[in-house]
Amino acid sequence: MEKEEVLQVFRKYVSGMVRMNDLEDWILSHIQGILNSGNQEAIALIDEVDALLIEIGAGISSEQDLFDTISRFISDAETVKIDLVLKASDINIISFEKSTDDDITAQQEEFDFSPQFV
Repeated sequence: MEKEEVLQVFRKYVSGMVRMNDLEDWILSHIQGILNSGNQEAIALIDEVDALLIEIGAGISSEQDLFDTISRFISDAETVKIDLVLKASDINIISFEKSTDDDITAQQEEFDFSPQFV
């Protein structure tokens, strides 16, 4: 089973189309197929949600924890990640200083400016 199929069920839970008990039933009936699929992303999602369901049953976690975790999974899956590297070797930054006794003077500052967005 693919990660997207698991996320589809999670979206139904977050939107209120599926109750927690129905989600738990779905996981129990599909967990072996997900494990057998070898899809590490889908397995990681199911493992964490299954552990939370067990913790909810034991009174350690709440359904809000489950909702928040599943919402984070959906958000992460729908976020477009872009790696952007800007290189600028010839940037001059000028700072101005003014005191009450002086005229405005301009001083050139040198910075190592190489931002990286990851």
